[in-house]
Amino acid sequence: AAATTPAPADHPPESGAAAAPVRARVLVVDDSPEDREIYRLDLAADFDVIEAAGLADGLRRWRDEAPDCVLLDQRLPDGDGLERIAAARAAGAADAPVVLLTGLADTALAVRAMKSGCVDLLVKGQFSGNELRQALRSTLARAVLERQLREQRSQLTASVETLERTLAALRASEARLKLGIQVGALALAEVDYLRDEVTLSAEAAQLYGLDGAAGRPLPRSMLHARFHPDDRPLVMAALARALDPAGDGGLALEHRIVLPARAADEHGPARPSQVRWIAVRKQVSFDAARSRPLSAMLAARDITPRRESQARAQRSEETLRLAHVAAGLGEWTWDIGEAASTWSPGMYEMHGLPADVPASYESLATVMLPTDLARVQQRIAESLPTGYYTADYRIRHPALGLRWIMGIGRVVERDAAGQPRRMTGIALDITERKRMEERLTASEARFAALAQAAPLILYTTDADGRCDFVNARFWEVTGLPPHAGPLGTAHLHPDDVPLLRESWRVARARGTTHE
Repeated sequence: AAATTPAPADHPPESGAAAAPVRARVLVVDDSPEDREIYRLDLAADFDVIEAAGLADGLRRWRDEAPDCVLLDQRLPDGDGLERIAAARAAGAADAPVVLLTGLADTALAVRAMKSGCVDLLVKGQFSGNELRQALRSTLARAVLERQLREQRSQLTASVETLERTLAALRASEARLKLGIQVGALALAEVDYLRDEVTLSAEAAQLYGLDGAAGRPLPRSMLHARFHPDDRPLVMAALARALDPAGDGGLALEHRIVLPARAADEHGPARPSQVRWIAVRKQVSFDAARSRPLSAMLAARDITPRRESQARAQRSEETLRLAHVAAGLGEWTWDIGEAASTWSPGMYEMHGLPADVPASYESLATVMLPTDLARVQQRIAESLPTGYYTADYRIRHPALGLRWIMGIGRVVERDAAGQPRRMTGIALDITERKRMEERLTASEARFAALAQAAPLILYTTDADGRCDFVNARFWEVTGLPPHAGPLGTAHLHPDDVPLLRESWRVARARGTTHE
């Protein structure tokens, strides 16, 4: 039976229950037909033989048929085999192992063959068929080992590169974490529940007013002593839930801590007693049986400025709400996309509607005068593309009777397509202003009627002396046809014009009567 030859990488066994052993293919390159016949017979039992009579043909078959091993005659009519092999290997075009055949044993040639990439050298006429087969088996086994070694080296190189990238990413991540902790003023603490101790970072020690205690274990009670008395029940209840093995061990809470007054020392200047707001996140780790807590990682951040800002904003909002009530203002918001509205208490009170009535245009329509409905609807439609809304309308207040309301609003949110999504605004009771306007209009009408009926010439001017009103008697006396526009001096005697202008100038400068 033929000897089993190691399977080259380029010829994996086909899948199947009874795959036959793979026979390696040997390319024999020799210009002697007799020698090729001898080699073919010697190798036929174990190998498939490919023959080439010259170097050019051999290189072509080497490239096209990808043999597993090459048996190459050193001297060929069309060139030196070693030189062509070296060039082919340098170009990456030939990677099969080569056994060189030569007519003479020559040490210099052997060295040259090894440098050219040959793995063995055989002297013609000095080896048997069995020795030739054994040499090729060894060559193929060595090629398999070298290929495996290259693959392992490649894998090792890739693993080292991956490890280096991972380490670089880890160092970069650690640097970013440290920077984030510094920039975000993040305070970290490690809790050991078995020892009932906590170890603080430098930021945590500063946050809890325990300067100088960073990095060394402290009793947990020292941190608990900082809890604000009013917040202590809330915090302790949250801690109990986080330590319950039935839960997820998580805690997220905002609460106050109290820092006692401190005298000046090596850790910093004197400090009065302070109250701080902190945001805390904590994750507890339990034992394998999940029967008791083992440790926890705590992260805390000083949120005092944010809380103080929120408190100021809340106070401002309350003050503004009181001002709105005092000024008779109502606030409203219209969520256009959801067709929903919200009203302030002042809106309900202004329109005389119960607080349980839905905040909607339909509710307003129940008290709005029917003659104003269409006009208000038109104003609303016009405001959506422009973003600004204003309209005056009348209502029938159940207790106060007829009232005038002015609505003002603007679009404060649009979607990605530019369509309005939300509008907000105010409503103002302008009844008294409307009544004053009506009284002023009536007064002006009465003045105009009296002025037209008066037997005297009556006129008014602006600050520069230009007439802006004359009564009917003026046209009768001057004989001028009634007309609009500036009067000029056509109705005056030319000799009197300078005198009148001077008199007007003096009266205007001194604030006296113009006669």
